[in-house]
Order: sequence, then structure tokens, then C-alpha cells
Amino acid sequence: MNLTNSILNTLIDKYESSKGYFSNVFSRKISFKAEKMDGYLEDYQLKDRIHRVVSDLDSASLISYTWERFEENNILDKIILNIDEVDQIYKRLNRIPLKEQLKACLEDTGAINELHAWAKKFKNEVFRYASDEQKWHPNMPKDDEVRENLIKAINGLQEIDELTERLFSIKYLGDSKIFEKTIKRRLCSILRKSYGDEYEDDHLFEMLGLYKNYDEVLVKGELSYLLEEQLVDVSVCINGTSINSDDIKMMRNLKSSADRIITIENKAVYHQYRKKAPDNELVIYLGGFFGKYPKELLLKLTSSLSEVKFYHWGDIDLGGVSIYAYMKVILGERLSHLNMDVSTIERYKKYAQKIEQTYLEKLVRFRSLNPDFELDETVKYLVENEIRLEQEAIVATQGEDRLL
Repeated sequence: MNLTNSILNTLIDKYESSKGYFSNVFSRKISFKAEKMDGYLEDYQLKDRIHRVVSDLDSASLISYTWERFEENNILDKIILNIDEVDQIYKRLNRIPLKEQLKACLEDTGAINELHAWAKKFKNEVFRYASDEQKWHPNMPKDDEVRENLIKAINGLQEIDELTERLFSIKYLGDSKIFEKTIKRRLCSILRKSYGDEYEDDHLFEMLGLYKNYDEVLVKGELSYLLEEQLVDVSVCINGTSINSDDIKMMRNLKSSADRIITIENKAVYHQYRKKAPDNELVIYLGGFFGKYPKELLLKLTSSLSEVKFYHWGDIDLGGVSIYAYMKVILGERLSHLNMDVSTIERYKKYAQKIEQTYLEKLVRFRSLNPDFELDETVKYLVENEIRLEQEAIVATQGEDRLL
């Protein structure tokens, strides 16, 4: 450990966090207690090294120091910054002053586009932190290169129609791995400020057109549509089939003789259910928190099949009810839930999982944000009993029988 740099950086940290830093008016000395240094009072050799370093820094007029009362030349009390020499200390540490860092941050932040509300919100927050509060926003990197890449990713995410993460990373960051390694987690935190905690990380990005891999919608049942002038009849695939995003974009003239459309959250449950689905049902797996093209499929189905009823079956947990709430916004009163009420939880309660405090708090927050939610009694039951129930628990206990 470089004791000299450690001592000077500690003093500069205190200097930059002091009330007088931006006004250059200091009502008290900038210092710290020597006893706060790890091992100072326990390790004699370390203490001796610290004394020699402090003496050298004092001789260079960078700091001063005091001894504990009655412990002169034995135990240091305070190590004190010489404010008149901070410029020299910055040079010695090869450290950029916070004022200059914040100035550069503001200049860089100005390059953030405001095409999406979440980006505009983050941009305004960074300006407020740097200008008004004169400190770093927790999600804005101090490292110049990482900050540049984050801003590129923010702008890129507002431009794309649909891309995988690796292709996005190459196109906007110049390397297929940079996004995953240094940007994704921070960008996810930024998105949560606007979209909330209900969504899983990957689903946050999928809603904006960024995918780990391209997902396909799985369907089984009576459905036909035109691709250019070619008729596609899904019903001939007796075990179901998939529809990719390109086909969803191009499809038109959707028709179905089904009485109801059932969307299912989990892939394993979809495959189990489709085996026994009656002929009057169109069964769809959208992929949990689905992105823009599964949403486009739902919208095309609603506009083309005005008499068909929609039902959704998902996990009885935070993710499941959040997906249902999201689908309710898309489909409105045409959507109802299946196997997601309180009676279902009570019937399969012995298969439910206990939830942790942080998860419980998210459920409570969900209720507070959605006071008129259709499944409020379900969420209330989860909170009161501190449990969650996955679809698989129902499937596993039903065997090959009809599940709905």
C-alpha cells in the first residue's frame, strides 16, 4: 500500500466533500484522525512507517499534524491538510479536481438525446446533481471512457428498432462485450428509475427493442394470416409452431375460429397445456415480460378478432401480476385472468414459496402504486401470507389432465 497516496487521497476526499470546497471559504481545518487508519494502533511497524510518511509530507508543506495529548512522538492525533498546497497535491496524485470532473460531466451529459422520457429524466437528474448539488450522480461513471460508452448506449437505445445485445455493443460501443461487462448494469439502474422494480433486467431492455437473443412467439391453435400474398395456416401444425418478429411485422388479415385466446407466462407450462388445449382455443407463449413485437401481435389480434376473448395465466407473484397489469394496459377490458385468484393460491398453498423481506416490500409498493388493480386481493393475500406461487406448481400436481 502506498501510504503517502492513501493519506493525501483521504485528505482530498474530505476537502472535496467539505461545505467550503465550492465557495473556497473554510470555517475549519480539513483533517482526519490518525487512529482511523487501519492497523495504526495495532501494528507497531505500520505505525512507524506512517510516522515517517507524515513527517516527510509535513516537511514538503503539504500537511501538518498533531500528537495525542501526553503521547508526543508516539501516537498521532490529527493529520491536517495544507489547503494552500492542494494544487500541488492534485499534481502529485495525478488526480483531477472534483470541480473539473463535474464540469466535464456536464459537458458530456449535454450529448444525451431526449427521445425517450427515461433518458430525459436521467439527463435532468445528472444536471441537477452536478450543477445544483455539486456532486456525482450515482449512475454517472467518473471514468471518462465508461461515461462516454454509457452515453453512447443511452443514445443508441433510443435509436434502435430491434437488436441483440452483442450486435448493439459492436454497433455503438465498438466491441461485442463492453455492453455486458461495463454498461448494462448501470443502464438497467437508470431504466428502473422510470419503469420501476417489477421488471426483470432483460425484460426492461426487451421493451426497448434490445434482446439477449431474438425470441419467438409460440402459438398453437386456429390462426391464419397473410405474409405478402402467401397464406400461413398455424392450425396445420398440430404441435404448435413459432412466429418470429419479422413475420409479426409483415402479417396481415389475421383470422381465427377460436372462441378465446390464452396467453401463458412460462414456456414449460405452455408446452404442457398445448397438448390438451381444446380446438376452440388459440394458445400463445409471449415470453414473460415481452417486448415490442409480441405486443404488436397482441394488438393485431385484438383489431382483427373483435369478438374473441383474451385470458392470461401467469405466476402468482410480483412478476406475474406485473405482466398481467402490463397486458391489461394493452388489451383493456377484453382481458381476464385465469388461475391467478385467491382461491387458486389457497388450493395450491402447500406448493407456495416463502418470500424475503425485500421481495415483500416490492409487493407492498406494487399495491400502493396500483390501488384499483383487478388482482389486488391476490396481491394482498401474497403480502399477508408472505408467499408466492409459480405456474409450474399447478402443472406438476395436475399431470396430463386439463389445467384450466
